[in-house]
Amino acid sequence: MHIENKPKFGKYQLLEQLGAGATAEVYRALDRTLEREVALKLLKPSLVGDTQAFERFLQEARGAARLFHPNIATVLEVGESEGRYYLAMRYIPGQSLDKLLAEQRCLSWEEALRMAEQIGGALDFAHGQGFLHRDVKPSNIIRTPEGDFVLTDFGLVKAMMATGLTTHTGALLGTPPYMAPEIWLGQPTTPATDQYALACVVYEALTRKVLFDGETPPAVMTQHVLKGAEMGEEWPLDAPQEVKAVLSKALAKEPAERYATAGEFVEALQGLEKAAVVEEGKESRSEAEVLLETGKRLEEQGELQAALTVYRQAQRLAAVHPGLLTEINARVQELEKTIGQTYSMRPTTSANEMVISLAPGIEMAFVRVPAGEFIMGSPKKVSYRDEHPRHEVYLDEYWMGKTPVTNIQYQTFVKATGHRAPWHWEGNLIPTGKGEHPVVCVTWQDAQEFCAWVSQISGQAIRLPTEAEWEKAARGSDERLYPWGNQEPNPQLCNYNTNGSTPVGKYSPQGDSPYGCVDMAGNVWEWVADWYDKHYYAYSPSRNPSGPESGKYRVLRGGSWNLNENSVRASNRSWGVPVYWSDSIGFRCSRSP
Repeated sequence: MHIENKPKFGKYQLLEQLGAGATAEVYRALDRTLEREVALKLLKPSLVGDTQAFERFLQEARGAARLFHPNIATVLEVGESEGRYYLAMRYIPGQSLDKLLAEQRCLSWEEALRMAEQIGGALDFAHGQGFLHRDVKPSNIIRTPEGDFVLTDFGLVKAMMATGLTTHTGALLGTPPYMAPEIWLGQPTTPATDQYALACVVYEALTRKVLFDGETPPAVMTQHVLKGAEMGEEWPLDAPQEVKAVLSKALAKEPAERYATAGEFVEALQGLEKAAVVEEGKESRSEAEVLLETGKRLEEQGELQAALTVYRQAQRLAAVHPGLLTEINARVQELEKTIGQTYSMRPTTSANEMVISLAPGIEMAFVRVPAGEFIMGSPKKVSYRDEHPRHEVYLDEYWMGKTPVTNIQYQTFVKATGHRAPWHWEGNLIPTGKGEHPVVCVTWQDAQEFCAWVSQISGQAIRLPTEAEWEKAARGSDERLYPWGNQEPNPQLCNYNTNGSTPVGKYSPQGDSPYGCVDMAGNVWEWVADWYDKHYYAYSPSRNPSGPESGKYRVLRGGSWNLNENSVRASNRSWGVPVYWSDSIGFRCSRSP
């Protein structure tokens, strides 16, 4: 059937039904005005049967619409059409976790941990903004084709409560197997309530077993409130056995006995992974040492090309052993010089642009940002609360990467050092047709190591930009909202409200910043050097600020392809756990003068 023949609902074309439940029907739909796909939730008429109920619902839903995070399916619009109320949310292609578990074995430890990291990060972000989810469960978690996990229906439970549904119908809002004891007991919900539900989901992801199950809600309530979590001793072969203790703490009956935040819960899970990595690391070091000695013998025998091949194998095994890797890298570099495989790394510089060669035919460009003042942050009326107070900042001269780091540039680093490739590169190969797209699925630490490598091969001081440097490079000194000025974004100026990244420079020159930087609005979020503190602007130094001295999150800047026009403003701030990665997060480099 042609799309024109699909049924319509107001301005939306209903493409396919994704699901239906007691509160709503959900469709994949096309917004014909903005030409974007959305997940359209049509509420049952009985839920908001009067104007006052809908106004309460609308107020809560508007609050949820402020949550812009790569792992949250953002509410894009709330409205009424044809006598029915609806929510339009960011459409996430992929499969819900409950269907995934029904169709395959349990998740691997690595994938379950990635799910916990991303959903935990989304919850921490929302909790920091004063929002709870209240219905974390497998059917509200989508795994994208790229392997990321996204949380849907944020704020919907509270919005439903605002309509008076529980008073009028006695309906139970929430899903019994994942509802913490305090909900059953009628006590206030807190961020610990969402943490409890996430722990239930992690257990289910690892075992395919519902932790709290029963034939009726009262039977399930008895398990949550009286019995508590009863976990078996069998876990996937690749999962640390200590995971049971971590989950038990997150599932404590008393909220105060759980982890302080969802992020702390995730960190405890990550600590288990690190313990396992230590054991694996011992084995990889031993193998790398053997290869190092083999390479030396081949060199002595004059088998230089064979030695180089062996050293590169050793680089991959020694990636987590800095001392050993330094020795192996030195052997590789010396051998490359000997057999004529090196190339000039000296930068080519003009008055306002500098180019560094990473490999034959692969270059990285930087543009000059002159010393001087600019206004950082935005007025309250157009910004979020962590963007003010507006304040004047002086920055010394520096050079900013003209584009985000691309897949081709990052591949050069992977080949030269043996650093792990982004997980979605099959066989360490860039996805077809994506060479000039920004590299994604990289952590803050990956970005740091890339900068360190470029510094090593070029002799230049290459690093991640500070948050202040990033904002000045994006908006200049005239307080513009976007890199190109104050005109609202459109599909000719930047990549936003779409389904994926675009090649760097696609929107150049019309979308460029005053200094010639491209893609500083949308396309991908970019890691910067600073720790995040929502109150930092109140005490930030006025000269060359470099962020708080410590923290839990690192700053992300620039918005991404999956967000709206408000999130791609030059002053917008976000944050992520440094070990977190996503298909909407990349980075760009800067250079000290």
